[in-house]
Amino acid sequence: MIPPLIPSEIIRFQSLNVGKLSAWVGVDPYSWAESLEAGLGNRFGLSSTPFTRSSLRAVWANSTIPTEACFLSTMAWGGMQRGNGRRAWAARENWLPVCQDLRAGRHSRSTGYAAFSALRADGRLPGMGPAYFTKLLFFADPKADAYILDQWTARSIHLLTGQGQYPGVRKDQATAKKAALLGAPTKMRLIVDDSVSFSDYLDYCLRVEELGLALNMHPHAVEERLFSAGGRHPHPWRAYVMSAWNHSTPSLYP
Repeated sequence: MIPPLIPSEIIRFQSLNVGKLSAWVGVDPYSWAESLEAGLGNRFGLSSTPFTRSSLRAVWANSTIPTEACFLSTMAWGGMQRGNGRRAWAARENWLPVCQDLRAGRHSRSTGYAAFSALRADGRLPGMGPAYFTKLLFFADPKADAYILDQWTARSIHLLTGQGQYPGVRKDQATAKKAALLGAPTKMRLIVDDSVSFSDYLDYCLRVEELGLALNMHPHAVEERLFSAGGRHPHPWRAYVMSAWNHSTPSLYP
């Protein structure tokens, strides 16, 4: 169970989020899908213009757009690696019914997460772990009360709650080796672990909403700022997360 937010860390989060946050815009869906399979972009009439969060949510809300097109657009927005995209696309008969149920409002955030997690446990959801299937939860569910859980939002919650076990993460070994070789711990990337249960995910969503209430912010805005922005000049919160997480909690992650 994720413990409560620490008041002093809420203040830190607020103070490091006073500046404007640039909107995340991923790869355009057409070219991303074409890199998976020639003709896929044309087959589903995918956009050659990258989506924002709001425009992608509108795509999911449009019942005339096939769920497959929504999925491809979401993975392009999220920057999924092409190899993982091909594996996930090849297994679409497994995840498509879950997405359709989500889109129709037949899942809560907990049962939706549990459905994807069960597919992962059975080996029927290759290439798509929690960091990506929570993107589907975020955009597909018309209740809009499920939030993206990736390495950056997980690390943020670790720091805001003063612990590093929930939500569970594991090192990406390729970047861990690179970080060790360069002596640059901030180069290491993490993966949200498949051990994160639906109850862990619900706790995470509740912490996002708790933070929103404390700061008078919509939960979507909170989640976006937990993710923050990186690059050569990271946003102040992202810079803090990269530095403080590595310095204060590495022993928790073997």
